Formats: sequence, C-alpha cells, structure tokens
Amino acid sequence: MIRKEAVAIIAGNIGKNPIVSANGFMSRDLFEANDKESNFYMIGSMGLASSIGLGIALKNPKKQVFVFDGDGNILMNLGSLVTIGSLKPKNLVHIVFDNNSHESTGGQPTNSSQINLAKIAKTANYKIFVIQTKTKLMSVLKNIKKLIDKNSNCFIGVLSARVGSIGDNKLGGWYSYRASKAALNQFIRTAAIEYSRSFPSLTCVAIHPGTVRTNFTKKYLGRHPAISPEEASINILRLAENLTPEASGEFFDWGRKPVPW
Repeated sequence: MIRKEAVAIIAGNIGKNPIVSANGFMSRDLFEANDKESNFYMIGSMGLASSIGLGIALKNPKKQVFVFDGDGNILMNLGSLVTIGSLKPKNLVHIVFDNNSHESTGGQPTNSSQINLAKIAKTANYKIFVIQTKTKLMSVLKNIKKLIDKNSNCFIGVLSARVGSIGDNKLGGWYSYRASKAALNQFIRTAAIEYSRSFPSLTCVAIHPGTVRTNFTKKYLGRHPAISPEEASINILRLAENLTPEASGEFFDWGRKPVPW
C-alpha cells in the first residue's frame, strides 16, 4: 500500500476533524484526497507538524486532532514524541507514514529502515498500531473511531414537557400525560449519569420546547404563548450550541431556563 492511497483512506474516514499535515508530498496528497477548511497544510517548518498538532489538541480538548507525519519529518523532531507521550492528550492521533525516504527532497533514504520508530513511540507512552496492509488499516480505523466517539463532544436533547415536572406542578390534572413525561425525565436523568462515566464530553438533557403551533395544539393556543415549529427548531439548536457537559442530566425550557424536576 502506497502512502497516497493510505492518506486517502484515512482522510476519508476522519470526517470533519482537523488534520495537521507535514510539508511536502504529505500535504499535497491530503489536499488532493480530502481538502477541507479544518485541514492545516504545514508549509516549511519541517518536523514540527506533531508539535503544532499537540498545541491544537491541548487548546481544543473537545476536538479530535490528527497529525499526518512522514518518517523524515518525525526524525527531525523526535523530542515531540516525548512531549506528547508525557502530556498524553486523548484527543490527538499521530499518524506517521513511513516509506524510508525523504521523498519530497529527492528520495534520499532516511534512517527509519534501521531505527524502529514504533518502538521509540511506544517507549514514549504512545499507544501504537503498525500497519502495512489495507485490511489492517481499516481494522485500526474502526478502533480509532471508537476513541473519537468516546471523547468527542456530543449532544443528546430529548423533547419532554414542563407538565412532567413534579416541582412545577401547580394545577394538578393530566395524570397520564404528567406521569409519562415524568417517567421520560427520570430516564433522561439516569441515562445522563450513566453516559457521564464513559463519555465525559457528552451532554444529555431534557428539553421543554414550549407550546408549538400545530394542529395538535390548536385548542390550547389561547392559554399559553405559542411559537412556530421553525422557531422551536432554532431555539433547540441554540440550546445545543450553548450547553456544556456540566449541564448534562438537567431539564431546560426553550428559552434556556432550567426547569425543576
């Protein structure tokens, strides 16, 4: 499997996550295979792609950051392996494409054929995968996707209703509807607690969208302020953008105000 093919396969599986690519053919191959706004094509500064990627990962802990490096590049900055291994950022994936060659400068041989880069990385606390075939690459990418899902920022918003709030119940009535929504709220609260143990960047909340103008709510529209379905959608999206994992397990209305359980 040649580097260009491997770059295309990996870039295609990464999605919108940022990629910092080393200078030379590495950046050219990435640009040709999967150019996107979140890519950073390092021009010059040979060897520093891993250092730049580390800085981005530390500054943006909720984003999965990828570094596309070459054996020639990383041999010029082996110190970054020690720094990365010491800090252990869970959101950084460092990929070294090793073809035993300084290909961009004329194909001069590197010393990676004599020095085992994987062993150096392992000694520096990296979790390593050594890949030589397409089948192995696809298998490893599945493992990496599991890590991305676990550490990436994720929002789960479940539409509930204020009538499910026990603390907010001042009128009584509506036994079945209140009980069903109260049960839903308990489910959301419990799920949020469970999720937090394995997915620290996940936010799971209950949402009261307000009274939305639909055929179903026609007979109630005179009693409560109502909004259009379009407004309700915008409000929910704004809520998702502004809440953090610290809010997980809570209940919010469409105006981003907490609702008592």
